[in-house]
Parts: sequence; structure tokens; C-alpha cells
Amino acid sequence: MRVVIVDESMILGEAARRVLSSMAVTTASAGTLHELSRAFEMHRVPDLLIVNVTPDLTGWQVAVRVERAGYRGRVLAFVDALDDTKIQYLTQLPNVDCVARPSSTALLEQVLKQALRAAKTSAERSLPAPIRPAYHGIIGESSQMADIFARIAKVAVGDVNVCIHGESGTGKELIARAIHYASPRRDRPLITLDCTTIPEGLMESHLFGHVRGAFTGATEHREGVFSLAHTGTLFIDELGELSPSLRPSSSGSSRRVSSPRWVGANPSGRTSGSSPPPTRISRRPWSRACFARTSTIGSRSS
Repeated sequence: MRVVIVDESMILGEAARRVLSSMAVTTASAGTLHELSRAFEMHRVPDLLIVNVTPDLTGWQVAVRVERAGYRGRVLAFVDALDDTKIQYLTQLPNVDCVARPSSTALLEQVLKQALRAAKTSAERSLPAPIRPAYHGIIGESSQMADIFARIAKVAVGDVNVCIHGESGTGKELIARAIHYASPRRDRPLITLDCTTIPEGLMESHLFGHVRGAFTGATEHREGVFSLAHTGTLFIDELGELSPSLRPSSSGSSRRVSSPRWVGANPSGRTSGSSPPPTRISRRPWSRACFARTSTIGSRSS
């Protein structure tokens, strides 16, 4: 540990330096609080700052000068008396320990040992929390998350469709991404389509693409998400919002709007919904076939 001692009299400071040296603690000295910044520059910011508060200084002045020096660590302040009104401000600070000047070397050693332990504890508490390992971007340690990770690992190795359902904000897209990056398709495209953000009249174009002149404003050919996700993964968010006329095909091919030619596509499907599929199926009869095609394996995100 490193300690900086501020003592204008040099008497108490020298006694503290000898005791700390016997404990193998590195020390540096500053004649006054005005020299703190220079001491920190020369010897680095210490783990503990010891200040022998002289009678001409108030507790507020000590605190201000220490703060101006940029120090935020533990402070041990030796004072004339703990009931001195001049140092009351200092006694109320959480990182400052005010102690009456020890009358013997043995008492000084005891006080310094306690101060070093407090400084070490403070330093350990200020350390950043260890980063928890993430499973393909998902952090969780509960038994429920362990079960989800196991399901992800199980479906990722196979070439299957997966339906992920759960309330909004429960991480359905995170699970879809984890499945993709845990699968053999990890080096291929991951394409996402949010059905809630696309008008129904443009959905077919987004899904299957279109040729030039298919409709007003179609000035060039455009690939659909099924084609873009070929050999990769296609994540369709809120699949239940699709119109019945846009049911997913099980033939492995798609056709651009106004194009007579069918184009082969082999995406691995990941779909999601914010309410459980059975609810959607009861509201929309067409969804039963849709759910059957997109949910070889179901997973609930919660």
C-alpha cells in the first residue's frame, strides 16, 4: 500500500513513517496541504492520506484542500481533540477518520493498522464489479435462464424453425440472435423483419422482394428478406401481425412481386410474438397452419 503523510511539524509524520516502514508500507511526505497535488504527481495517488491537522486549520479547510488535490480515498486526520468545534465538519465526512494524536508509539501503531485495514476495505469496495460471462450476449445465472440456454444450444445445432414467444421487453430478439450465433449458420446473414413497422400493402415486397415496375415507385429490383437470409437466419418479429394472404410457404421457395419466376431460399426461421401462440391461433384461424410451419420447436422468453 502507499501512504502520503502531511505534517508541518514533521514530528508526528516522522514517527508515522517509521511505523509504516516497519510494516513494509511505501510512504511519501508533503510539508503542507498545498503540496498535495505535487506529492500525488511524484508518488501517485495513495491508498491512505494522513494529515496532522494544525490548530490554525479548520476541518472545512482541510476537506477543501484535499478535494482540490483530487483525492477521493481514505483520510486519517490527527487532531488536538475530537470535541473541537473547528474540526466538526471533518468528523462528519464518511471517508475521514479523525483521531486524537496518539501519546505513544504503541498507540500510534494501533491506529495506523486500523487505518490501513479501512483503506484496504474501501479500495476493494471501489473495484468494478466482475463482468459476468454472457451467453451470446445474454447475461443470466438463474435456473430459468440456464434452462433457456440449454434450449438454445439444443435447437441451434439443428436445421429447424423456432417460435419464440413472450411479453414485450423479455428479450425475444436476443434469443433469436443467440440461436443464430450458436448455430452452424453463424457466419451467414442474420436478417430481422419487424412486422409491426411495415404497412400491410408493402409487407409482400419486404418478404419476397419485387421487380422493377411492380408498382408505383418500384424503380429497381429488390430482394426480399427470404432471399437475403438464404443459408442464414431470418427472424420475423411479431409474426402474428401478418395478413392471412402472406402465409409462410413450406416449399423452400419464394417469388418476387410481379415476377413469374420462383427463387429458391433456405433460411432458418426464427419467429416471435408478444402473446402466446394459442391466443393468436384462436383469434386468427389461418395462424394454426402458420404456427405449425414456424414452430418446429417452441421457446418461451420470460
